[in-house]
Amino acid sequence: MRIVHKLPAPVDVQDGKVPDSLRRLAEEGLGRKTPGAVSETAKAQLEWELQWITRTGRVGQHLMLRDILMKAKDLGIPVSPGFGRVGNSVLAYALGLCEPDPYAYGLVIAESSHIFLGGFGINVSADRVHELINYVKAQYAVDDSYRMLDLIELPALDLMQAVVERACVPGDHGFWSSVPLDDPETYKLLGAGDTDGVYQLNTDDAKKYLRAWRPATFTDLLVLTTLNWCVSEALIPEVIERAHGMGSVPYSDPLLATVTAESYGFLIWQEQVIGALTALAGFDGDSADRVRRILCKRSKVDVVEAQDRFISACVSRMNVPEDRAQAVWLELDINSVKTRSKAHAVAHGLLTYRMAYLKAHWRKAFDAALLAGK
Repeated sequence: MRIVHKLPAPVDVQDGKVPDSLRRLAEEGLGRKTPGAVSETAKAQLEWELQWITRTGRVGQHLMLRDILMKAKDLGIPVSPGFGRVGNSVLAYALGLCEPDPYAYGLVIAESSHIFLGGFGINVSADRVHELINYVKAQYAVDDSYRMLDLIELPALDLMQAVVERACVPGDHGFWSSVPLDDPETYKLLGAGDTDGVYQLNTDDAKKYLRAWRPATFTDLLVLTTLNWCVSEALIPEVIERAHGMGSVPYSDPLLATVTAESYGFLIWQEQVIGALTALAGFDGDSADRVRRILCKRSKVDVVEAQDRFISACVSRMNVPEDRAQAVWLELDINSVKTRSKAHAVAHGLLTYRMAYLKAHWRKAFDAALLAGK
């Protein structure tokens, strides 16, 4: 979608120099978000992303989404910490399009257009989305289809807002960013399966798994919500056994262990597949993601060709024995189709955890808001 301003550009786009303004905003934003000096790795990734979106004509999209999010903040409209693959992008993090630090969660895929495929979106309050729609229509030349493609209503945000209002807590970004991810009361509530009304954990199955697992870390919560959300739900009992030390954690190769350790030896995230292809075959980010997509689409000819490329690269570039490369490929071939975006899981996992935190600490306000249908 081509974005055309009806009114002047956002106030921080100086003199109509859109690419220059994007670079300035990104560099300033990354500097504010990074304690101490920005790493050379992050600088290089940001530079690559800036050049890629400039070449592909996506500068306006990024500035527009940033503008919409700033407007939502000004109006006090709840939005999610991120959406889809936006969390893989250092640029999106620097601009404030996503909240989680992509390096802290292992989301960055170096020099890969994977992060921009499929576009970006914004989860927003279902009750107040119309305010942002009206703003977009007034500020930009877009039609009604924008509501369906980019602004996605999420009622869970309205429930959270209702709770913080009833509990008289701030509910702003400063409050949410200060919520600890190791709060004992929150994990006590999760371990008891006391999750009526909690986003992603409201089902009987989710409550059953929580009681069996008793997760004690945010990463465990991410694994559970990912598996419960996708077609790999059948793996949850085995993951729980491994988490409790009752089962071994098999790996096809020691290098594969580095990308699946946090999910107890299972490939459940797209970023893990890309990481495995990069580590074992030396593929760059774009090549690795192309192979991942081939595995997901299941075209027999393409899969065979990709397999030959992978095995050859493992042997010739990374000195991996052919039989070990074959074993890893088999695991990738079987499991890639079941994987989901970790970036999406992290953003929505934060919403889940924060809702549980609200319920653990402001139970009366939470129950009252849930009963009122908010």
